[in-house]
Amino acid sequence: MGVARDVHYVRMLRAGHFMARGIPVWHGLSTSFLLRHFAEDTGAAVAARALAPSDPLFRAPDPLGITA
Repeated sequence: MGVARDVHYVRMLRAGHFMARGIPVWHGLSTSFLLRHFAEDTGAAVAARALAPSDPLFRAPDPLGITA
């Protein structure tokens, strides 16, 4: 079984079950995160606007402090 290379936690305050109530935020973050790693792993070109939602995750000194 493999081990995750990278994991980030994002708090979504007052969202309840964020995968149901915050679908656009959840979808944007997860898609951006996956595209970023796809581009890094394969060298594929991915538009900067597609990576923008996950930029804060990679710039933050403490990813646990991110709030969407």
